[in-house]
Amino acid sequence: MVSRTPSATSATSAAPAAPAASVAFKRASLVAVLALSAGLSASLSDACNVYDSSLLGGDSGGVDAGAARRGGVGYWSGPADSPSSCFSARFPRVEDRPAAGNPGVLPPFYLAFQTLNTGSLNDQGKLDPEAWRNVGFDLDGTCTGSETCETPGQTNLSCKPVSSGVPLDGAYCRDNTFGRLGYQAAVAPETSKAYGLNSDGFNCALCVGAYNYLFRISGYNGDSEDDEVRVDFYPSPGLDTLLPWDCGSDDWKTHPCFNSDQKWQIRDTALAGPLGPNGALPESKLFDAKAFVREGVLFVTLPDNTLFWFPGQRALATAYPLTIQKGFVTAKLARGRDGLWRATDGVVAGRAKRDDVIKGLRLVGICETDPNYAFVEQFVSGNLDLLASGERDPNKPCDAISLGFPFTAIQAQAGGVAKVADLVECQKRPVDGGAPPVDAAADARPE
Repeated sequence: MVSRTPSATSATSAAPAAPAASVAFKRASLVAVLALSAGLSASLSDACNVYDSSLLGGDSGGVDAGAARRGGVGYWSGPADSPSSCFSARFPRVEDRPAAGNPGVLPPFYLAFQTLNTGSLNDQGKLDPEAWRNVGFDLDGTCTGSETCETPGQTNLSCKPVSSGVPLDGAYCRDNTFGRLGYQAAVAPETSKAYGLNSDGFNCALCVGAYNYLFRISGYNGDSEDDEVRVDFYPSPGLDTLLPWDCGSDDWKTHPCFNSDQKWQIRDTALAGPLGPNGALPESKLFDAKAFVREGVLFVTLPDNTLFWFPGQRALATAYPLTIQKGFVTAKLARGRDGLWRATDGVVAGRAKRDDVIKGLRLVGICETDPNYAFVEQFVSGNLDLLASGERDPNKPCDAISLGFPFTAIQAQAGGVAKVADLVECQKRPVDGGAPPVDAAADARPE
């Protein structure tokens, strides 16, 4: 059975409805959270961890105990571009592709997300305002006020801040401002309760099979080194029949989650062609034909404008849809003694344009009619820390937010194809209980 307790890899989405509260209280509590976050952006840490060769262990890029190989640190890590004296959680690149290895090929297999987290949870699976600092990558090659990088007298920038405060990097120059926003959404009742934007509900939805995002790995030799594998991504509106656990109660954590023999529906619009013999899935429209595995870590590049949405409305709350630019996925691949493949220490990383983040909020119902909409919009706009184009130009205004979502995944099976309705802006579905709505089947219809 799949582990049911979200660890440091658990994410945003559902929760029971909030108790009635006055508009004044809602504004006050959310503003307090935003003010706390603004304070985090404005202050610089005095701690430092200057880069030297001891941070790397030979050609494989091993790191010392102060920068453990996890959460975005690995063989690819090393000196930052700016300043080069600091150790950076740089991201893997296509230039890191290993030499051709074992030519053998395993049969294709699927993985399904087991846990996912915006960066708001620590290693113990608890909400932590500092958790975002320790997951993700240095996406812009620039250490901006990182507590592990001392830059006396200056704050390095990769784009021009659009507010008076500068959004700061996490440990080892990690860019993960969305993780900090994820924490704010989880602790503010206006978003966590009313709209279900919290880690617990989202991971319960994964557990019971309300939705998922499968990826198929093919052309893989099964070794720790493979210079070319194909990865196809398939958004799923869930299992045919959801597990009966109540996501409105912590009791769900005492129950087993989906297992690797249950089949996941696949959204029809993801398919690049017709079904094959015996209902075999064709290739996906979203894929990387040149992914690779090095030192046991899978590296997958995502095309620009990748919609990262767990589709359907059978969960307690609708999953937040996010469009990613310059995205990629990393994960440690291993086959267990039970014969199942698993992905651990995974990270989905990239950039989200300001307008796409706001659109995602509108698609889950946070709109002008909500008294907190203006505050949330201002908060997002004031925490842009990158250029969506991937450029590094301190004279260009920042227009995107960095992200790094930690996850785990386990081997799974794809099932039939289902139609799923697109989300419509400003049509909020109330978060009012743990059971799926009676008309849920209309949102995921098998063909």
